[in-house]
Amino acid sequence: MVLLKLKRINFIKKIASKVYSQIPDNNRFSSIFLIKRFVLHLILICIIGLFALPISKIDGLNPLTHAFKDLTFSDIYFSRIRNGSIADTSSSQIIIVNIGRNGRVETRKNLSNFLNRINQNPNTRPKTIGIDILFKSNSKDSLVDENLSKSLKSNNIVSICNVKELTINSKTVLVKDPSIKKFSNQNSPGYANQWLEPDRPKTERYFKPKCKLKNGYVDHITLSIIENYNEKIYKNFLQNKNLEEPYLINFRGKYNSTNKLSISDTINLEILKDKILLIGLYENDSYGNPIYTEDTHWVPTNKNYFGRSDRNMYGIEIQAHIIASIINNDFISHNILFNNIFQFFISLLIYLLMLRFYLKNKTKYVFIKLFMQIFIVIFLIILSIFQIHWFNLYLDYTFITICAFISAEIISIIELILNKYYLRVKAFITNRFSKSEVQH
Repeated sequence: MVLLKLKRINFIKKIASKVYSQIPDNNRFSSIFLIKRFVLHLILICIIGLFALPISKIDGLNPLTHAFKDLTFSDIYFSRIRNGSIADTSSSQIIIVNIGRNGRVETRKNLSNFLNRINQNPNTRPKTIGIDILFKSNSKDSLVDENLSKSLKSNNIVSICNVKELTINSKTVLVKDPSIKKFSNQNSPGYANQWLEPDRPKTERYFKPKCKLKNGYVDHITLSIIENYNEKIYKNFLQNKNLEEPYLINFRGKYNSTNKLSISDTINLEILKDKILLIGLYENDSYGNPIYTEDTHWVPTNKNYFGRSDRNMYGIEIQAHIIASIINNDFISHNILFNNIFQFFISLLIYLLMLRFYLKNKTKYVFIKLFMQIFIVIFLIILSIFQIHWFNLYLDYTFITICAFISAEIISIIELILNKYYLRVKAFITNRFSKSEVQH
Protein backbone atom coordinates (compact mmCIF):
# COMPACT_ATOMS: atom_id res chain seq x y z
CA MET A 1 0.00 0.00 0.00
CA VAL A 2 2.82 2.37 0.96
CA LEU A 3 4.75 1.45 -2.20
CA LEU A 4 1.66 2.14 -4.31
CA LYS A 5 1.31 5.61 -2.79
CA LEU A 6 5.01 6.34 -3.37
CA LYS A 7 4.68 5.29 -7.00
CA ARG A 8 1.71 7.62 -7.44
CA ILE A 9 3.61 10.50 -5.87
CA ASN A 10 6.64 9.87 -8.12
CA PHE A 11 4.38 9.66 -11.15
CA ILE A 12 2.74 13.02 -10.29
CA LYS A 13 6.16 14.57 -9.73
CA LYS A 14 7.36 13.37 -13.15
CA ILE A 15 4.26 14.75 -14.89
CA ALA A 16 4.59 18.09 -13.06
CA SER A 17 8.30 18.26 -13.88
CA LYS A 18 7.62 17.54 -17.54
CA VAL A 19 4.88 20.17 -17.75
CA TYR A 20 7.02 22.74 -15.95
CA SER A 21 9.95 22.05 -18.29
CA GLN A 22 7.74 22.94 -21.24
CA ILE A 23 6.99 26.41 -19.83
CA PRO A 24 9.34 28.96 -21.39
CA ASP A 25 11.53 31.19 -19.26
CA ASN A 26 10.39 34.67 -18.28
CA ASN A 27 10.88 37.46 -20.80
CA ARG A 28 12.97 40.43 -19.80
CA PHE A 29 12.00 44.02 -20.50
CA SER A 30 12.62 47.45 -19.05
CA SER A 31 10.26 49.45 -16.86
CA ILE A 32 10.06 52.10 -19.60
CA PHE A 33 8.84 49.49 -22.09
CA LEU A 34 6.18 48.34 -19.58
CA ILE A 35 4.93 51.90 -19.00
CA LYS A 36 4.79 52.61 -22.74
CA ARG A 37 2.87 49.39 -23.31
CA PHE A 38 0.52 50.24 -20.45
CA VAL A 39 -0.23 53.67 -21.94
CA LEU A 40 -0.93 52.10 -25.34
CA HIS A 41 -3.36 49.69 -23.68
CA LEU A 42 -5.19 52.56 -21.99
CA ILE A 43 -5.45 54.49 -25.26
CA LEU A 44 -6.84 51.48 -27.07
CA ILE A 45 -9.30 50.75 -24.24
CA CYS A 46 -10.56 54.36 -24.43
CA ILE A 47 -11.04 54.06 -28.20
CA ILE A 48 -12.94 50.78 -27.81
CA GLY A 49 -14.95 52.35 -24.99
CA LEU A 50 -16.12 55.20 -27.23
CA PHE A 51 -17.78 52.67 -29.51
CA ALA A 52 -18.94 50.26 -26.79
CA LEU A 53 -20.52 52.84 -24.44
CA PRO A 54 -23.50 53.78 -26.66
CA ILE A 55 -24.24 50.09 -27.23
CA SER A 56 -24.10 49.34 -23.49
CA LYS A 57 -26.83 51.93 -22.89
CA ILE A 58 -29.30 49.91 -24.98
CA ASP A 59 -31.00 47.63 -22.43
CA GLY A 60 -32.17 45.17 -25.07
CA LEU A 61 -28.55 44.48 -26.07
CA ASN A 62 -27.33 44.48 -22.48
CA PRO A 63 -29.40 41.89 -20.50
CA LEU A 64 -26.73 41.40 -17.82
CA THR A 65 -26.96 45.06 -16.80
CA HIS A 66 -30.17 44.54 -14.83
CA ALA A 67 -28.70 41.67 -12.85
CA PHE A 68 -25.37 43.28 -11.93
CA LYS A 69 -25.80 47.06 -11.81
CA ASP A 70 -27.84 47.09 -8.59
CA LEU A 71 -25.55 44.74 -6.64
CA THR A 72 -22.95 45.84 -4.07
CA PHE A 73 -20.94 43.81 -1.58
CA SER A 74 -22.59 45.60 1.35
CA ASP A 75 -25.86 43.86 0.39
CA ILE A 76 -24.26 40.48 1.10
CA TYR A 77 -23.32 41.69 4.58
CA PHE A 78 -26.75 43.08 5.48
CA SER A 79 -28.74 40.19 4.01
CA ARG A 80 -26.55 37.24 4.96
CA ILE A 81 -23.81 38.00 7.50
CA ARG A 82 -25.48 40.37 9.96
CA ASN A 83 -29.02 39.03 9.48
CA GLY A 84 -30.03 37.31 12.73
CA SER A 85 -26.69 37.95 14.48
CA ILE A 86 -26.20 39.48 17.95
CA ALA A 87 -25.33 42.81 16.31
CA ASP A 88 -28.61 42.74 14.39
CA THR A 89 -30.79 44.39 17.03
CA SER A 90 -33.31 47.18 16.54
CA SER A 91 -33.26 50.31 18.72
CA SER A 92 -35.42 50.06 21.85
CA GLN A 93 -36.06 53.81 21.61
CA ILE A 94 -38.10 53.51 18.40
CA ILE A 95 -41.55 51.94 18.02
CA ILE A 96 -43.58 51.71 14.80
CA VAL A 97 -47.38 51.82 14.84
CA ASN A 98 -49.29 50.33 11.93
CA ILE A 99 -52.17 52.59 10.94
CA GLY A 100 -53.70 49.95 8.67
CA ARG A 101 -55.27 50.42 5.28
CA ASN A 102 -58.83 51.61 5.85
CA GLY A 103 -60.94 54.29 4.24
CA ARG A 104 -60.00 57.96 4.61
CA VAL A 105 -62.56 58.74 7.34
CA GLU A 106 -61.84 55.56 9.30
CA THR A 107 -58.07 56.11 9.14
CA ARG A 108 -58.31 59.70 10.37
CA LYS A 109 -60.70 58.75 13.15
CA ASN A 110 -58.43 55.94 14.36
CA LEU A 111 -55.37 58.20 14.23
CA SER A 112 -57.06 61.00 16.18
CA ASN A 113 -58.31 58.60 18.87
CA PHE A 114 -54.88 56.97 19.23
CA LEU A 115 -53.03 60.30 19.48
CA ASN A 116 -55.44 61.53 22.15
CA ARG A 117 -55.16 58.25 24.05
CA ILE A 118 -51.36 58.31 24.32
CA ASN A 119 -50.69 62.07 24.50
CA GLN A 120 -53.22 62.88 27.20
CA ASN A 121 -51.79 60.28 29.59
CA PRO A 122 -48.38 61.23 31.08
CA ASN A 123 -47.57 57.51 31.53
CA THR A 124 -47.89 56.78 27.80
CA ARG A 125 -46.91 60.08 26.17
CA PRO A 126 -44.04 59.59 23.65
CA LYS A 127 -41.23 62.12 23.48
CA THR A 128 -41.71 62.51 19.70
CA ILE A 129 -44.26 61.21 17.19
CA GLY A 130 -43.51 61.08 13.47
CA ILE A 131 -46.58 60.89 11.21
CA ASP A 132 -45.73 59.28 7.87
CA ILE A 133 -49.00 60.34 6.25
CA LEU A 134 -49.86 63.28 3.99
CA PHE A 135 -53.25 64.94 4.37
CA LYS A 136 -53.78 66.72 1.05
CA SER A 137 -57.52 67.35 1.34
CA ASN A 138 -60.52 67.15 3.66
CA SER A 139 -62.53 63.98 4.11
CA LYS A 140 -66.29 63.67 3.83
CA ASP A 141 -66.66 63.97 7.60
CA SER A 142 -65.85 67.48 8.83
CA LEU A 143 -66.13 66.48 12.51
CA VAL A 144 -63.46 63.77 12.09
CA ASP A 145 -61.22 66.27 10.28
CA GLU A 146 -61.70 68.82 13.04
CA ASN A 147 -60.80 66.29 15.76
CA LEU A 148 -57.72 65.15 13.84
CA SER A 149 -56.63 68.75 13.30
CA LYS A 150 -56.72 69.34 17.08
CA SER A 151 -54.85 66.09 17.79
CA LEU A 152 -52.05 67.00 15.36
CA LYS A 153 -51.39 70.37 17.06
CA SER A 154 -49.48 68.72 19.89
CA ASN A 155 -45.88 69.95 20.11
CA ASN A 156 -44.43 66.42 20.09
CA ILE A 157 -45.78 65.62 16.61
CA VAL A 158 -43.73 65.98 13.40
CA SER A 159 -45.30 65.47 9.97
CA ILE A 160 -43.89 64.69 6.56
CA CYS A 161 -43.94 66.65 3.34
CA ASN A 162 -42.96 65.79 -0.21
CA VAL A 163 -40.49 67.69 -2.35
CA LYS A 164 -41.69 68.25 -5.89
CA GLU A 165 -40.34 69.91 -9.02
CA LEU A 166 -41.80 73.12 -10.43
CA THR A 167 -40.86 74.90 -13.65
CA ILE A 168 -40.52 78.65 -13.14
CA ASN A 169 -39.26 80.82 -16.02
CA SER A 170 -37.96 77.72 -17.85
CA LYS A 171 -36.03 76.67 -14.74
CA THR A 172 -36.76 73.59 -12.64
CA VAL A 173 -36.82 74.25 -8.89
CA LEU A 174 -37.73 72.17 -5.85
CA VAL A 175 -40.47 73.22 -3.44
CA LYS A 176 -42.15 71.74 -0.38
CA ASP A 177 -45.48 69.98 -0.81
CA PRO A 178 -46.88 69.51 2.75
CA SER A 179 -50.30 68.59 4.13
CA ILE A 180 -52.97 71.28 4.01
CA LYS A 181 -52.68 73.91 6.75
CA LYS A 182 -55.49 72.46 8.86
CA PHE A 183 -53.41 69.32 9.51
CA SER A 184 -50.12 71.10 10.20
CA ASN A 185 -48.61 72.35 13.45
CA GLN A 186 -45.78 74.59 14.64
CA ASN A 187 -43.07 71.99 13.97
CA SER A 188 -41.36 72.10 10.58
CA PRO A 189 -42.24 69.08 8.45
CA GLY A 190 -39.46 66.92 7.03
CA TYR A 191 -39.25 65.65 3.48
CA ALA A 192 -39.72 61.91 2.90
CA ASN A 193 -38.64 61.48 -0.73
CA GLN A 194 -36.20 58.61 -1.19
CA TRP A 195 -32.74 59.11 -2.70
CA LEU A 196 -31.45 56.48 -5.13
CA GLU A 197 -28.02 56.16 -6.70
CA PRO A 198 -28.11 57.26 -10.36
CA ASP A 199 -26.24 54.14 -11.48
CA ARG A 200 -28.16 51.80 -9.15
CA PRO A 201 -31.75 53.02 -9.43
CA LYS A 202 -33.53 50.29 -7.49
CA THR A 203 -32.18 49.64 -4.00
CA GLU A 204 -32.40 52.33 -1.32
CA ARG A 205 -29.05 52.43 0.50
CA TYR A 206 -28.63 56.16 1.23
CA PHE A 207 -30.51 59.18 2.50
CA LYS A 208 -29.83 62.90 2.16
CA PRO A 209 -30.06 64.82 5.48
CA LYS A 210 -31.11 68.04 3.74
CA CYS A 211 -32.65 68.98 0.42
CA LYS A 212 -31.99 72.33 -1.26
CA LEU A 213 -35.19 74.12 -2.25
CA LYS A 214 -35.96 77.28 -4.19
CA ASN A 215 -35.90 79.17 -0.90
CA GLY A 216 -33.58 77.56 1.64
CA TYR A 217 -33.37 73.94 2.78
CA VAL A 218 -35.69 71.33 4.26
CA ASP A 219 -34.59 68.57 6.68
CA HIS A 220 -35.17 64.91 6.02
CA ILE A 221 -38.11 63.66 8.09
CA THR A 222 -35.72 61.69 10.30
CA LEU A 223 -33.76 64.84 11.18
CA SER A 224 -36.96 66.77 11.91
CA ILE A 225 -38.00 63.99 14.29
CA ILE A 226 -34.58 63.96 16.00
CA GLU A 227 -34.61 67.76 16.41
CA ASN A 228 -37.89 67.42 18.30
CA TYR A 229 -36.63 64.40 20.27
CA ASN A 230 -33.20 65.69 21.32
CA GLU A 231 -31.88 69.00 20.02
CA LYS A 232 -28.34 68.24 21.22
CA ILE A 233 -28.12 65.07 19.12
CA TYR A 234 -29.54 67.02 16.18
CA LYS A 235 -26.91 69.78 16.45
CA ASN A 236 -24.06 67.29 16.93
CA PHE A 237 -25.08 65.48 13.76
CA LEU A 238 -25.11 68.73 11.76
CA GLN A 239 -21.54 69.64 12.73
CA ASN A 240 -18.77 69.24 10.15
CA LYS A 241 -20.95 67.45 7.60
CA ASN A 242 -21.91 68.15 4.02
CA LEU A 243 -25.62 67.61 4.55
CA GLU A 244 -26.46 67.61 0.83
CA GLU A 245 -24.32 64.50 0.35
CA PRO A 246 -25.97 61.08 0.66
CA TYR A 247 -25.24 58.99 3.77
CA LEU A 248 -25.20 55.20 3.85
CA ILE A 249 -28.01 53.75 5.96
CA ASN A 250 -27.01 51.25 8.64
CA PHE A 251 -29.79 48.64 8.61
CA ARG A 252 -29.77 47.02 12.03
CA GLY A 253 -32.59 44.89 13.48
CA LYS A 254 -36.15 43.89 12.58
CA TYR A 255 -38.81 46.30 13.76
CA ASN A 256 -41.61 44.09 12.44
CA SER A 257 -40.98 41.48 15.16
CA THR A 258 -40.14 43.47 18.30
CA ASN A 259 -40.93 47.18 18.08
CA LYS A 260 -44.41 47.15 16.59
CA LEU A 261 -47.93 48.15 17.65
CA SER A 262 -51.29 48.56 15.95
CA ILE A 263 -53.31 51.78 15.89
CA SER A 264 -56.16 49.90 17.60
CA ASP A 265 -54.07 48.71 20.58
CA THR A 266 -55.29 49.87 23.97
CA ILE A 267 -53.08 47.88 26.37
CA ASN A 268 -49.34 47.94 27.17
CA LEU A 269 -49.11 51.52 25.90
CA GLU A 270 -46.79 52.40 28.80
CA ILE A 271 -43.88 51.23 26.63
CA LEU A 272 -44.41 54.37 24.52
CA LYS A 273 -43.42 56.79 27.30
CA ASP A 274 -40.54 59.07 26.20
CA LYS A 275 -39.93 56.98 23.07
CA ILE A 276 -39.85 57.91 19.38
CA LEU A 277 -43.10 56.77 17.81
CA LEU A 278 -43.48 56.40 14.03
CA ILE A 279 -47.01 56.07 12.65
CA GLY A 280 -47.74 54.89 9.12
CA LEU A 281 -48.55 51.89 6.94
CA TYR A 282 -46.66 48.91 8.38
CA GLU A 283 -48.60 45.71 7.84
CA ASN A 284 -46.57 42.51 7.41
CA ASP A 285 -47.33 38.82 7.02
CA SER A 286 -46.23 36.10 9.47
CA TYR A 287 -42.78 36.01 7.81
CA GLY A 288 -42.23 39.75 8.27
CA ASN A 289 -42.75 40.61 4.58
CA PRO A 290 -44.87 43.61 3.53
CA ILE A 291 -48.45 42.72 2.64
CA TYR A 292 -49.05 45.84 0.54
CA THR A 293 -46.88 47.36 -2.20
CA GLU A 294 -47.69 50.94 -1.20
CA ASP A 295 -44.60 52.81 0.13
CA THR A 296 -42.41 49.69 -0.09
CA HIS A 297 -38.78 49.67 -1.23
CA TRP A 298 -35.90 47.39 -2.11
CA VAL A 299 -33.24 47.59 0.59
CA PRO A 300 -29.93 45.73 1.16
CA THR A 301 -31.52 43.32 3.68
CA ASN A 302 -33.32 41.62 0.77
CA LYS A 303 -32.26 37.95 0.85
CA ASN A 304 -32.22 37.81 -2.94
CA TYR A 305 -29.39 40.33 -3.30
CA PHE A 306 -28.57 38.96 -6.76
CA GLY A 307 -31.62 39.76 -8.88
CA ARG A 308 -34.19 41.50 -6.67
CA SER A 309 -37.49 39.85 -5.74
CA ASP A 310 -40.40 41.77 -4.21
CA ARG A 311 -39.80 45.02 -2.35
CA ASN A 312 -38.99 44.02 1.20
CA MET A 313 -39.33 47.09 3.47
CA TYR A 314 -41.82 49.86 4.16
CA GLY A 315 -40.57 53.44 4.03
CA ILE A 316 -41.43 53.98 7.69
CA GLU A 317 -39.04 51.18 8.76
CA ILE A 318 -36.26 52.75 6.67
CA GLN A 319 -36.87 55.94 8.67
CA ALA A 320 -36.51 53.92 11.89
CA HIS A 321 -33.10 52.60 10.79
CA ILE A 322 -31.89 56.12 9.91
CA ILE A 323 -33.08 57.55 13.25
CA ALA A 324 -31.44 54.68 15.17
CA SER A 325 -28.14 55.30 13.36
CA ILE A 326 -28.17 58.98 14.32
CA ILE A 327 -29.24 58.73 17.98
CA ASN A 328 -26.79 55.84 18.58
CA ASN A 329 -24.00 57.43 16.50
CA ASP A 330 -23.89 54.20 14.52
CA PHE A 331 -23.32 55.39 10.96
CA ILE A 332 -21.29 53.52 8.37
CA SER A 333 -18.52 55.76 7.05
CA HIS A 334 -18.59 56.03 3.28
CA ASN A 335 -17.36 58.80 0.98
CA ILE A 336 -18.56 58.33 -2.60
CA LEU A 337 -16.01 60.69 -4.21
CA PHE A 338 -13.04 59.14 -2.36
CA ASN A 339 -14.39 55.66 -3.13
CA ASN A 340 -14.59 56.39 -6.87
CA ILE A 341 -11.06 57.86 -6.99
CA PHE A 342 -9.71 54.96 -4.93
CA GLN A 343 -11.34 52.38 -7.21
CA PHE A 344 -10.01 54.11 -10.33
CA PHE A 345 -6.36 54.06 -9.22
CA ILE A 346 -6.49 50.54 -7.74
CA SER A 347 -8.05 49.29 -10.99
CA LEU A 348 -5.20 50.86 -12.98
CA LEU A 349 -2.67 49.26 -10.64
CA ILE A 350 -4.25 45.81 -11.02
CA TYR A 351 -4.27 46.17 -14.81
CA LEU A 352 -0.58 47.23 -14.80
CA LEU A 353 0.44 44.25 -12.65
CA MET A 354 -1.53 41.83 -14.82
CA LEU A 355 0.01 43.29 -17.97
CA ARG A 356 3.48 42.91 -16.44
CA PHE A 357 2.76 39.27 -15.61
CA TYR A 358 1.45 38.65 -19.15
CA LEU A 359 4.49 40.22 -20.82
CA LYS A 360 6.86 38.27 -18.58
CA ASN A 361 5.41 34.84 -19.31
CA LYS A 362 2.30 34.35 -21.44
CA THR A 363 2.14 30.62 -20.79
CA LYS A 364 2.09 30.97 -17.00
CA TYR A 365 -0.42 33.79 -17.35
CA VAL A 366 -2.86 31.57 -19.26
CA PHE A 367 -2.60 28.82 -16.61
CA ILE A 368 -2.97 31.11 -13.58
CA LYS A 369 -5.42 33.68 -15.02
CA LEU A 370 -8.59 32.01 -13.73
CA PHE A 371 -7.16 31.56 -10.22
CA MET A 372 -6.19 35.26 -10.13
CA GLN A 373 -9.72 36.30 -11.08
CA ILE A 374 -11.34 34.09 -8.44
CA PHE A 375 -8.84 35.13 -5.74
CA ILE A 376 -9.33 38.87 -6.37
CA VAL A 377 -13.14 38.61 -6.32
CA ILE A 378 -13.25 36.52 -3.12
CA PHE A 379 -10.64 38.71 -1.39
CA LEU A 380 -12.53 41.94 -2.18
CA ILE A 381 -15.86 40.51 -1.02
CA ILE A 382 -14.37 39.36 2.29
CA LEU A 383 -12.50 42.65 2.76
CA SER A 384 -15.64 44.70 2.09
CA ILE A 385 -17.73 42.65 4.54
CA PHE A 386 -15.22 42.75 7.41
CA GLN A 387 -14.65 46.50 7.00
CA ILE A 388 -18.32 47.07 7.79
CA HIS A 389 -18.40 44.47 10.57
CA TRP A 390 -15.30 45.65 12.43
CA PHE A 391 -14.92 49.34 11.60
CA ASN A 392 -18.34 50.52 10.31
CA LEU A 393 -16.44 51.50 7.16
CA TYR A 394 -17.63 50.74 3.65
CA LEU A 395 -15.63 50.90 0.46
CA ASP A 396 -17.39 49.68 -2.65
CA TYR A 397 -15.08 47.43 -4.67
CA THR A 398 -17.58 46.58 -7.42
CA PHE A 399 -15.73 48.51 -10.14
CA ILE A 400 -12.36 47.02 -9.10
CA THR A 401 -13.85 43.52 -9.24
CA ILE A 402 -15.27 44.07 -12.72
CA CYS A 403 -12.00 45.62 -13.89
CA ALA A 404 -9.92 42.72 -12.52
CA PHE A 405 -12.20 40.15 -14.11
CA ILE A 406 -12.29 41.82 -17.53
CA SER A 407 -8.60 42.81 -17.50
CA ALA A 408 -7.51 39.20 -17.29
CA GLU A 409 -9.39 38.49 -20.52
CA ILE A 410 -8.82 41.69 -22.47
CA ILE A 411 -5.03 42.03 -22.05
CA SER A 412 -4.24 39.23 -24.50
CA ILE A 413 -6.73 40.65 -27.04
CA ILE A 414 -5.24 44.14 -26.88
CA GLU A 415 -1.73 42.73 -27.14
CA LEU A 416 -2.80 40.87 -30.28
CA ILE A 417 -4.15 44.09 -31.79
CA LEU A 418 -1.04 46.08 -30.85
CA ASN A 419 1.33 43.45 -32.25
CA LYS A 420 -0.61 43.34 -35.49
CA TYR A 421 -1.25 47.04 -36.15
CA TYR A 422 0.96 49.19 -33.89
CA LEU A 423 4.20 48.74 -35.85
CA ARG A 424 2.34 49.37 -39.12
CA VAL A 425 0.77 52.56 -37.82
CA LYS A 426 4.08 53.70 -36.33
CA ALA A 427 5.93 53.04 -39.61
CA PHE A 428 3.21 54.85 -41.59
CA ILE A 429 3.40 57.95 -39.35
CA THR A 430 7.22 57.92 -39.44
CA ASN A 431 7.24 57.77 -43.26
CA ARG A 432 4.72 60.62 -43.52
CA PHE A 433 6.81 62.86 -41.27
CA SER A 434 10.06 62.00 -43.06
CA LYS A 435 8.49 62.80 -46.46
CA SER A 436 7.18 66.16 -45.26
CA GLU A 437 10.62 67.06 -43.89
CA VAL A 438 12.27 66.20 -47.24
CA GLN A 439 9.77 68.42 -49.11
CA HIS A 440 10.51 71.34 -46.83
